[in-house]
Amino acid sequence: MALTLFSLVSCNKEKEPFQPSLVVEGWIEEGEAPIVKLGQTIRASSKPQNIKDVIDAIQRYAKVSIKDEDSSEEYVLTSRLSTLYGNYFTTGRLTGQCGHTYTLKVEWQGKEYVSSSTMPSSPTLAGLDAWHEEKRDTVYHINATIRTEADGSESWYKFQYRTRGKDRDYNQAFLSNTYSDGTEEEIIVTLHSSFSFESGLIMKPLLVGDTVDVKLLSMQKEVYNFWQQYDHNAAYSQMIIYSRYDNCEGNIEGAKGYWAAYSTDIKTVICEE
Repeated sequence: MALTLFSLVSCNKEKEPFQPSLVVEGWIEEGEAPIVKLGQTIRASSKPQNIKDVIDAIQRYAKVSIKDEDSSEEYVLTSRLSTLYGNYFTTGRLTGQCGHTYTLKVEWQGKEYVSSSTMPSSPTLAGLDAWHEEKRDTVYHINATIRTEADGSESWYKFQYRTRGKDRDYNQAFLSNTYSDGTEEEIIVTLHSSFSFESGLIMKPLLVGDTVDVKLLSMQKEVYNFWQQYDHNAAYSQMIIYSRYDNCEGNIEGAKGYWAAYSTDIKTVICEE
């Protein structure tokens, strides 16, 4: 997930002293090692943001650990640097398992931040269909079918996609979040071209000949709500006449951001003529 997460705090008339808050972007996927990225909030400004402020907001020094509540094992994460994730914390001793609850603990600047997330059972991505409007559009869209159990249990989903040969990591599929109340056997979601943070919020269209890996993620409601607000911000912050954004409400008390345990299913589709 190529997302650098920073929260912006709006200015007020009384000009109270600005106190940065911790920002966490952390997740563990089914069968994968955890990824945790840390930052701190920066003050919003009507002037162009100094890139140094953004770079300085990245937090490289903290004690980060994850406890698997089902095995009672606790894992200390180490700081790493990569061209894909930048500065992040991880461990090769832990991979995500469905049904397990993972508790993240971050000790930063004398404070402790804790959040737990349970990985749902594996979702089923039943099918993919790439299409475009004939004679009107060269940009492809993808219809993704989720197969659900009509057992009355609630489920929350979102999508990511990656175009082979073009993307190093998965992009967020814009406005792809969906919910099941357990009464339907199939849900069809249309995936449109997404924003790319690597290229500065530029739309990355799907074109003829593209081979696309689509990832379906299942998550807890609190994480789903975070991504709903994120999509809301992405949509409204780009409007010329009425632009707005709000801090996304996460699931880490005292900090901004989120900690997520995702179960996944991945399938591939080719954008054919």
